[in-house]
This record gives sequence, C-alpha cells and structure tokens, in this order.
Amino acid sequence: VKTTREGKMLIFNDEAGKTKYQKRFIEGVKLQSKLRSIEINVNDIAALRDISYANGTIYSVLDFYNGKTMSARNYNNIRQILAVLMQTATALKKYHGAGYIYLDLKPDNIFTVRNTDGSEKVLLLDFDSMVKKDGLAAGNVQLSYSPKYAAPELKKGRYDSVSDKTDHFSLGCILFS
Repeated sequence: VKTTREGKMLIFNDEAGKTKYQKRFIEGVKLQSKLRSIEINVNDIAALRDISYANGTIYSVLDFYNGKTMSARNYNNIRQILAVLMQTATALKKYHGAGYIYLDLKPDNIFTVRNTDGSEKVLLLDFDSMVKKDGLAAGNVQLSYSPKYAAPELKKGRYDSVSDKTDHFSLGCILFS
C-alpha cells in the first residue's frame, strides 16, 4: 500500500497467474465503483478515483481516508466493536438487498474513520470476492474467502448453500475473535 497526498494506492502484482488475478481485481474494482454509485451504498464504500495498468501492475487509486482497518485498531470495550459491526451489518444488508453476497468479510476489509464526535464511520474494502446471487444459482462464479472467517459451506465447497447467512457467519466470527 502506497499512500500519497491525493489518495491511497493499492498495488497488485502477481507474475504467476497475472491474467486471472488481474481480471478478478478489475472486476472487483468495477463492482466497488458500481455499488458506490447506487444511492443506498454511497456512504460505506471507499471512493475509487482511478484504475490504471503500468509495467505489469494494476493500480486502483482511492480517496485518502485517515483511518485504520478494524484489525489495526485497539478497541477499549465491546460497545466500540459492536458499533463498528452494526454499521458493517447495515452495509451487508444493503448489498444483500441489491443482490450481492460479500463473502470475504474480515477485520482487514473493514476500514474505520473517526468522526469529529469520536464515533467511527465504516468503509468496506476489497470487492473482488463479492458475487451476484443469481450467478451463484447458475454456478458460474469462482468463490474466494478467508478461511478464518469463512462459513462452513464455503470451506466444504457447498456453494449451493451460500447465501446472505454466509456473510452473517463471518460477522459473528469477527465478533468472537
């Protein structure tokens, strides 16, 4: 991750399976931009400013947010954690209502920014694992996830059982980790 005055630059470079991973990365970035443009989701997705390709590397440039991922924050009490997870659950409900399942919910993908009143605003990152529900039914999607926070149906490869509840399970894993 490279931070500049204009924003944060996320760098992806994988020589071995570059084409496959670059395609997935680009699809995730486009989905992030699409969901941000839907009025109901505008406040919980980091703003994408640019995507470019140079020297075998794809770059996505996001607005700069002065915050930390949930995994990098030190929380003093359960109320602070619950406040962040409630906002995350609200964002998930919006995505589910728009026909998507996030699938890679984990503390590293939950970015928090402190408001002037001390509360935290949640921004979700990393949309390359998100899938359209109707794509699941057709069986034409490739699923990826983080094993520590993944629901049993993902770990067992029972993709026909993947649903909104899969994200709810991940939310519970974060709460109890």
